[in-house]
Amino acid sequence: MEATKLDKEASDKVSFITFIIPYFASGYKMDIQKAYFYLKEYGGLDYLYQIAIK
Repeated sequence: MEATKLDKEASDKVSFITFIIPYFASGYKMDIQKAYFYLKEYGGLDYLYQIAIK
């Protein structure tokens, strides 16, 4: 199977979300994994996906 390259828009979305999670973790003094699960549990990741798609 050939690996596919992400287009610029998809790459930007991934970069945005992977920037936000550690930034959120730092702001609330959490480790990154806890921040990820917190955002996932309380709908933060869903929100990030929605605004990244626009």
